[in-house]
Amino acid sequence: MIIASLASYAGPGREQSLPVAVRSLLPQVDRLYIYYNGKMCPELYETLAHDPIEIVEGEVNWGSCGKFVFPSRLRAGYVLTCDDDILYPPDYAERIVEAVDRYQCPVGYHGSVVTPPLTSYYRQRTHQVRFHDTQPTDVPVNLLGTGVMAYRIEHLPEPLTMDAFQTTNMADPWFAVWCHTHQVRKMMALAHDEGWLLTIPYTRKEDTLWWRMHHDDSVQTQILNQLAP
Repeated sequence: MIIASLASYAGPGREQSLPVAVRSLLPQVDRLYIYYNGKMCPELYETLAHDPIEIVEGEVNWGSCGKFVFPSRLRAGYVLTCDDDILYPPDYAERIVEAVDRYQCPVGYHGSVVTPPLTSYYRQRTHQVRFHDTQPTDVPVNLLGTGVMAYRIEHLPEPLTMDAFQTTNMADPWFAVWCHTHQVRKMMALAHDEGWLLTIPYTRKEDTLWWRMHHDDSVQTQILNQLAP
């Protein structure tokens, strides 16, 4: 089984971008899970709440980490963790699942290498692979962007639970730390062409996690220093 899982919330532009992201993924997966941080507006719920989509309106504000709520309950299958502001191409699931099988580890289209000790994750990361830019080859990384990532549950050494995510909106660094502490030392950032994955232009960059991190990455830096040997 191939499942896609994403998190969303009632932020600027999200009610417009979420259905677009969902429509791009839906034909490619067996189930699609949405963890909505808070209460979804009735019109949006009515648009999305049909099989094979399952929605939870969460009382706990997990932020971006909410994309792992449903996968944490599963014991088998391929998991595609996604974002609510990315347009996924028609062959996305096929390509990323093939890469999971080939490498037998978490893979994705956005990632970097971080080497503690860090004073600024944003400025000290290396070997950066960005989902919106061309990447000519597959490269090993130790941090993946969970909005364009996949893994097979059976490849993990033990179940990934929500205990791994100790602060809201920090899915990427906490997943990297979980893999590091559970001896999942291999992650791959995958080759792709510019424009294959696109940002949905309903959201303003000022409202994204990326923008906030650009101005203050202290929380990410503190988390990622746990990757020290």
